[in-house]
Amino acid sequence: MVTHYLQLHVQPLLNVTPTITTTFDLWMSRGHHDTFALVVNFLSLNWKPHHAVIGLFEANDTNVQRFSKQLKAIVEEFDLTSKVLCYLKLRVSI
Repeated sequence: MVTHYLQLHVQPLLNVTPTITTTFDLWMSRGHHDTFALVVNFLSLNWKPHHAVIGLFEANDTNVQRFSKQLKAIVEEFDLTSKVLCYLKLRVSI
């Protein structure tokens, strides 16, 4: 769901931005309510850097299909499908 703030301040900038990058931030809590944030990063037409959180996901939910459906819905809601350059998957083992 696009909030009123995002509609007024972020969506107009995204509409004229040709490409974006995305990152996921992980917020961990002591109460085990960990959250992923989907963040878009982009440059405005005057080359000013911007970033905005456009989605929040429960990190405890390990259902990949549900997570990917939520991610796809947010990307489509913001009309970003053709603007994302690539998605990277990083696997780290310690």
